[in-house]
Amino acid sequence: MRFVMLATVFLAALPCRGLDLHVLPEAAGASDGSSWEHALPAAALADWLSGRLQPGDRLLLGSGEYSRLKMVIAARGQSGREIVIEGVDRGGGQPLITGVWSEHQPDKGSLAVEFTPSAAHLTLRGLRFRDHQTAVLAPGSKDGAARSGLRFENLDSTRVRHGFYLSDCHDLVLENCRVRRCTKHAFRFESGCEKVTVQRCEADCSEGDPAWEKLTESLPFGFFVNGSPRANRGFTFAACTARNHLMPHQKSRYKNGDGFVVEDTTSGVAFHRCRAFRNQDAGFDIKPPGVVFKNCIAAGNSRNFRLWSNATLENCFSGFASTGLWSNGGIVEIKRCTFFALNNAAVQTDDHATGPVTLSDCLIGQ
Repeated sequence: MRFVMLATVFLAALPCRGLDLHVLPEAAGASDGSSWEHALPAAALADWLSGRLQPGDRLLLGSGEYSRLKMVIAARGQSGREIVIEGVDRGGGQPLITGVWSEHQPDKGSLAVEFTPSAAHLTLRGLRFRDHQTAVLAPGSKDGAARSGLRFENLDSTRVRHGFYLSDCHDLVLENCRVRRCTKHAFRFESGCEKVTVQRCEADCSEGDPAWEKLTESLPFGFFVNGSPRANRGFTFAACTARNHLMPHQKSRYKNGDGFVVEDTTSGVAFHRCRAFRNQDAGFDIKPPGVVFKNCIAAGNSRNFRLWSNATLENCFSGFASTGLWSNGGIVEIKRCTFFALNNAAVQTDDHATGPVTLSDCLIGQ
C-alpha cells in the first residue's frame, strides 16, 4: 500500500505532457495533426493559435515553404508548462515562412508572427523568415500590460525591414537568433521590456553587399533599445554580434548607422563578449548611466565606443577605426583594455563631458 501511495505522489508531481500538433504547408492523410502522416495544413492554424493550444502543447511545423503564412498568437502557457511552436527539419531544412516585401518600399509588406497582449509563456524556435516588413512583432498594449515568459530560439530572418520589434515583454529571452539584410533595425526593443536576455544573436545589415547598403533606410541599427515613457529595464547582451550597418547615401550631412544603440531612459544594461564590426558611426552608441562592458570587441567602426554617461569597460578591444572611445558624459573607467590602430584618438572627450576617462593597465598601440 505504501509503495502504491508513493508512486501515485511521484506521478502526480511529473509535468503533464501536452498535445503534439503536426503541421505541414499542405494537409496530409486525415489532416487532424496527430502525426506527420496526418498533418494539419498551415491554413488551419488560426484557430489553434488564438486559444486552442493549452499549457504543455507543442505545435510542430515540418520542412517546407509556408507562403504568406501569418501567425497571430494569443495562446497562454504556464511557467514550467510553456507552449512551444517549433520548426522541425524533416530532411528539407528548417521550415521557411515567406511573405511579400521589397526593400524599395520598406514600410509596406507582410508580417510573419504577431504576439497579442494576452500571449504568455511561449517558446518560438527553429523557423526561418524571408521577405517581411517585420518577422516577429509584439506590439505595445494599450494599458502597458506585459507578456511574460516569451522565448525566441534559433530564428533566422533575411530580407526584412525589422527582424524583431518588441514591446511590453517581461522575462524575455532571445537566443541564437540571426537577422540578415534588414533595411532598418534587426532587433528593436520599443517600450516596456524588462528582464531581457539576448545571447548569441547576430545582426548583419548588408552582409557586406554595397548594392544593399545603397537601399538601407536612415539610422540602420543592429540592436536598438528605444527610449519610451514605458522605460525598458534590465538588459543583458551576451556574445552578440552587430556588423555592416551602413547607409552611405543618406541625404543628411551626418550619416549614422550603429551596431548597438541604447537610449537614455533604459536602465540596468550590460554587455558581455559582444562584438561590433564595420558600422557607419558607432559600434556601441550607449546613452544611459552605469553600463558595463566586459570582454567586448569593436573594430572598423567610425567611433568604436560612443558613450553619453558614466560606464565601465573591462578587458575590451577597440581598434582599426577613427576613434577608439568617445565620451560625452560622466566618469568612464577603462580597465585592462587594448586600443590599436586608431587614426584620430584612442580616447576622446567631448566639450560637454562632465567626468574624466581613466585608464588602468591598458595597452595603446599603432
